[in-house]
Amino acid sequence: MLSGSARTIHGTTSSARVLLRADSIAPAEIRFRPAAREVVVQVARDPGAPPTITQLAIGLGVL
Repeated sequence: MLSGSARTIHGTTSSARVLLRADSIAPAEIRFRPAAREVVVQVARDPGAPPTITQLAIGLGVL
């Protein structure tokens, strides 16, 4: 079983992976929907967020 911090890091990584995949498949869904942009912000602010999601957030102008 994963500890709380490992679970959080894994969750953040998984969330980031899904967001980046969605951005590659349907970029307008991530780039223009306010709810999706808010999720990008939340994931990017996590200390365990991968650099790629942080770059996406900066590119969107939300971070």
